[in-house]
Amino acid sequence: MTKFHLIEPTLENYYRGIILFGANVASYKFALGKSLIELAGNSDDLVPIEELAEHFSTHVADHVSHTPKQSTRNTSVRYFDLCERYNQKKTTKDELVSFTVKNAFNDVIDRFHIINGQEVDKRKTNKGIRLTNELRQLVMEQNGSDLTPEIESRWRLVETAWGLRLSRNIVAVGHDFDNQNLIINQNNRRKNITSSRNALNGYQRGKCFFCYDQISIRHNDPCIAHVDHFFPHVLKSMGIGELINGVWNLVLSCSTCNGTGEKGAKVPSLALLKRLSSRNEYLIESNHPLKETVILQTGKSKQTRHDFLEETYNTALASLINVWNPEPKGDPTF
Repeated sequence: MTKFHLIEPTLENYYRGIILFGANVASYKFALGKSLIELAGNSDDLVPIEELAEHFSTHVADHVSHTPKQSTRNTSVRYFDLCERYNQKKTTKDELVSFTVKNAFNDVIDRFHIINGQEVDKRKTNKGIRLTNELRQLVMEQNGSDLTPEIESRWRLVETAWGLRLSRNIVAVGHDFDNQNLIINQNNRRKNITSSRNALNGYQRGKCFFCYDQISIRHNDPCIAHVDHFFPHVLKSMGIGELINGVWNLVLSCSTCNGTGEKGAKVPSLALLKRLSSRNEYLIESNHPLKETVILQTGKSKQTRHDFLEETYNTALASLINVWNPEPKGDPTF
């Protein structure tokens, strides 16, 4: 298991680990992840497989409606075709659910809980799936509601790469600061993929990158995360150029650290640079397209990426001079 999983093995972080670092050959994992969160409020421990299938198939059909390619395996095509027929009202919900029960859960339930070849937990029976007290506790916790948009965001990133049918090496994700979205350029047009907050929050475990204070990705929350440049944007005119807006340089921060009275146009400390390097390696350990984007922007090898950050840091320090390091407001979590 990676360092990311071992620092703070809370319920929330185990679930994030499954979504962020589990293998992706089809979108079933994301549909199951969202369904389990929705079903956690059930009064009975045993959820009938038909009820799970209803939630699961709804999520898959919704995504098929805008991105038909939901897998890298031809064996899944029949199910996604049926979802498309359902979207076109050429088959019924009952038929879709019945097919889901018989065909869609062959692998996903057995593999959902596996990260890097190791089991986290599973509760499966022949008649349904058993909900654990840990899952209920996870959903009841204050930050449990952040997990659903994080799963949705992750799903949008993965299906975008599949839908483009492009080589992984040329899937480059950018950022639109005006709308706070991750974007790609397709046929010379910008296309929104997903919220930047939702995509990055899981890698920071709901904490400010700089001070570890609690942040949120929920709209209108007083602690809503700010999408911030690690190296200040002012450096764009000082030799770093367009790379300053790259995913590698984007972090989520609290309003205090992003305020002009705190970080402003200062250079974060070397300790924070090491934290950025670790965060970028988390993105690379995760599956495409953020992985390929960070590699494209910073280097193919770990040493090349280290050299890139060191050179950028020295360029920033020579221009801005002042170094900044905030007081921690919480325990280290990444």
